[in-house]
Amino acid sequence: MFLPWGRQSSVKGLIKSGEAAQFLAFYRFMYAGTVLLFNKTSNENVADGTNSCYFAGLFVKPDFRHKGIGKKLINHIEDYARKQGFKYLYCGVYCDNEVGYKWYLSLGFEDTGEVFTQNPVFPDKKYKKDVKVLKYAV
Repeated sequence: MFLPWGRQSSVKGLIKSGEAAQFLAFYRFMYAGTVLLFNKTSNENVADGTNSCYFAGLFVKPDFRHKGIGKKLINHIEDYARKQGFKYLYCGVYCDNEVGYKWYLSLGFEDTGEVFTQNPVFPDKKYKKDVKVLKYAV
């Protein structure tokens, strides 16, 4: 398992329990990116385990950006979520990340108007910056 950020042991436990899934992207047989999908969060409006799920950690290595890999990861988790019976995908994007925000909107995500200061997967972890909550109907 590769995670570009901390909490590896906590995420491993969620994956083993079935509360999370990790997806990897490869480009010409080289690791290019990853995304994590969570069935439940501490904020049940965002991922309740039945109607909606939350993804985080969408990461594409710099050498592989602008090749459609991020979009393919989103398409893959959208398909996975639909097959699992979810109706909505949620994610967060830093309020000052205008490029990422516009990218998600271009894919069909909607701004919910909600802002997180606490991580919904690990509520004991406070974000360094505020995060806009985005929603996508699968």
